[in-house]
Amino acid sequence: MSDKEKFHISGPLLLPSTMDWSNFRDQKSVAASFVRGTYVLELDHLNNRQGEASLAPPWFESFGFELSKPLADDHGDIFGAVYHRNQHQPSCVVAFRGTNTKDIPGFVTDSMINFRIWSYTLEETGRFEKALEAVLDAVNDFGVDNVWIAGHSQGAATALLSSHIQLKAHQYTFHLNPPFSTQEVAI
Repeated sequence: MSDKEKFHISGPLLLPSTMDWSNFRDQKSVAASFVRGTYVLELDHLNNRQGEASLAPPWFESFGFELSKPLADDHGDIFGAVYHRNQHQPSCVVAFRGTNTKDIPGFVTDSMINFRIWSYTLEETGRFEKALEAVLDAVNDFGVDNVWIAGHSQGAATALLSSHIQLKAHQYTFHLNPPFSTQEVAI
């Protein structure tokens, strides 16, 4: 278990107690926490950590959110998650993790997804179809102005493409180190 998985060690130092939801820098820190939480969800799954042993909940519960559902591909790998809360904006965050380097089978699957990103065929994968469905469901349930979409690396590609396809460059999409630039995305 890495310190990167522990919110009290690696989470934002000043948030959530001083969170200003209208401040872009704070928003980006929160979005990064949700993405880290999605990585940790997958690590909890891989290490069979459940209940009190799970390390993922503080990454989203600290901001008043609950896990609506993890997004898993056909191999059972958790690549994303939908988080929600009942009050305030945003009401929902859809977060996608990047490449899994902690598990050989997961790394192989993620490497194949990375190849799809590099060949501009990400939208042809089952994982992307599930991601897009989750984004559409969130927008339908909470409204476009109440949903944030966040991702890191491979997850940023998923967030970027899903927001461009369905939301026409949604204003609350956080791309944390995407593997390609916005100009390279065919809309």
